[in-house]
Amino acid sequence: TAVVFSLADATWVSRSYRTATIFLLDHSYSIPQDVQRKTIDWINDQIKKLPKDDIAGVVLFGSEAMIEVPPSERPVLVGPNTIVARASTDIGAAIRLALAIFPEGYQRRLVLVSDGNENRGHALAEAEVARAHGAVIDVFPLRYDYPNEVWIESLHSPTDVVPKEPYEIT
Repeated sequence: TAVVFSLADATWVSRSYRTATIFLLDHSYSIPQDVQRKTIDWINDQIKKLPKDDIAGVVLFGSEAMIEVPPSERPVLVGPNTIVARASTDIGAAIRLALAIFPEGYQRRLVLVSDGNENRGHALAEAEVARAHGAVIDVFPLRYDYPNEVWIESLHSPTDVVPKEPYEIT
């Protein structure tokens, strides 16, 4: 039997049921401070609920992504201590970084905590790469109100204007 298995190039594959969960926390300016504080509490609650052999980590992102808490057993997220540029949101960078820090021997799980207002990078393309690497992505959408927010769809102005003469912009 051993000779048959060796000639067939048989391999023994075992699957780990331990999971490494990386929380991707949006720290861009589009997220209000009170929502950020509630989100940190929510992440800490989720980490406490993980099974005992699982590990967790946190990646903080805005215009770039940085490791806030490396994957470990029962980490505690105190608050954003890592400095990231906050002027834009690059979810794809956070996914790339999280894939790079997953330890071997664990199932891969990403939890995206964001308002989803990506204005830099390509989150969908990076999500496909993560899926190809066996990662599962869950999303915890952040919802909040901006009572005085303004949305501009288009701006029309004349192509030729005379200096110091009034003109119309719609």
